[in-house]
Amino acid sequence: LLKPINSSKDDFAFFQFEESKGYLSSNRDGLDGEDEVWFFKLDLLDSISGVVVDSKTGDTLSNVKYKLYSKSENGDWELISEETLGDDGKYLSYVDPKKVYKLIFEKGEYSTEIGHLPSDINLEIRNDFKEYLEVIKLTPFNKIPSVYDILTDEPISGAEIIVSRNGAEIYRTKTNKDGEWDRNFDFDDIEIDILKDGYEGLHFDDIDWSNPRSEVYNSRLNPTHNKGDKMVINNIYFEFDSHKIRVESFSILDNIVKYLNKYPEVRIELSAHTDCVGPDEYNDRLSKRRAKSCLGYLIEKGIDKSRLVPKGYGETQPLHPCSVQRKDEVKALRNRRIEMIIL
Repeated sequence: LLKPINSSKDDFAFFQFEESKGYLSSNRDGLDGEDEVWFFKLDLLDSISGVVVDSKTGDTLSNVKYKLYSKSENGDWELISEETLGDDGKYLSYVDPKKVYKLIFEKGEYSTEIGHLPSDINLEIRNDFKEYLEVIKLTPFNKIPSVYDILTDEPISGAEIIVSRNGAEIYRTKTNKDGEWDRNFDFDDIEIDILKDGYEGLHFDDIDWSNPRSEVYNSRLNPTHNKGDKMVINNIYFEFDSHKIRVESFSILDNIVKYLNKYPEVRIELSAHTDCVGPDEYNDRLSKRRAKSCLGYLIEKGIDKSRLVPKGYGETQPLHPCSVQRKDEVKALRNRRIEMIIL
């Protein structure tokens, strides 16, 4: 043990009854140098650590620029550390849980991503000390125009791409299963419309095809927000047999926050569904807890509670019948989902 627990004096009988509190016996400076029982309370730091990977291949990324910012008393972000990550793509920092921080990850022709902090986790699942691990996924810039769902980050297949020049259509195609589409036309003086049932359309003009950051390479469609519209979100994950949200799900929940901020009039039902493994009553309770965990995250991010209705349906609304999912883990995984319904 380091200072101040360990000293140059005779220290013994160390007893710790909480993560940051305890007692020890020592003859350090006290009453006439006699052995005394000392109480200690430590101001512990939170550990934030993780690894940066390519979102498409899963490979670790080296030479990623990692920046850690702290919010000052006047509300400005101050850079407190900056480093270039090594070949293993791992990072580690210690932060004061009483302060506000921001993590930024940057690398060449990849998306810039923001990391999460222990404070993003519901307080009920935190201890005095939280050791925190996150997988940061950087998305390589597409060299092929692609279309994605803005909530789930999943590619959209079958989106219609309409290319026009001077008001006349010159080319039409659809996205493939990976959300990609071909460019078989002259790039000069064109406009592009992207259309898909259940989504708001997207329009582009004055496109800079030479810029890999151009939105046309990474088009993101907003789902419509008509009453009764339902969105299935398969990539919000929880710890096994638990309502605790896994770290890799935070970016998807952050997308929902952005969506609700974009449409402040929208109210939603967040419903959680389980597979058919386990007793019906248990799955019902588990789904209700999971829905409330998602609601809690959104509220912590500033969404008004009055706009959110959590519902847990257990295994009563499977996408695939229980008799089928028991033989097929992929179908069981699809039954374990969160749905968002516009109210």
